[in-house]
Amino acid sequence: MRFRAWISFLIFIGSYLPLSLILLAQNYDYSSIGNPICWAFWKPTCTIPFKNPWFATGIFLLCLVCFVLTLVLLAALRPYTPITVRSASHVPADLMNYSLPYVVSFMSIDYQDTGKFIGFLIFLAWMF
Repeated sequence: MRFRAWISFLIFIGSYLPLSLILLAQNYDYSSIGNPICWAFWKPTCTIPFKNPWFATGIFLLCLVCFVLTLVLLAALRPYTPITVRSASHVPADLMNYSLPYVVSFMSIDYQDTGKFIGFLIFLAWMF
């Protein structure tokens, strides 16, 4: 089975879905809680409750689409021969390499900063 570059891209970008969700939560403008939801976001009177709405939601949606496409492709893929996993081992360095980008996003965590605190809670929920 050969991996193609675009499939590798889907898997790579989709794997950052949790981080994009954390960054989306940190980018949310929590002072706008209680304002009515504006569904006609293309109108100039409508404001999206994010500090950088197009960038934050764009990155999140890109990661979400890549993640969903990866799941769909994996469900549709059938190997030519049966695959058996004979052994697996825990490699602590891999966990550190995976979790380092998440930890960096909380380097200046402050419990008064609601966005960082909610992002931190998302990280903890995802890890456990």
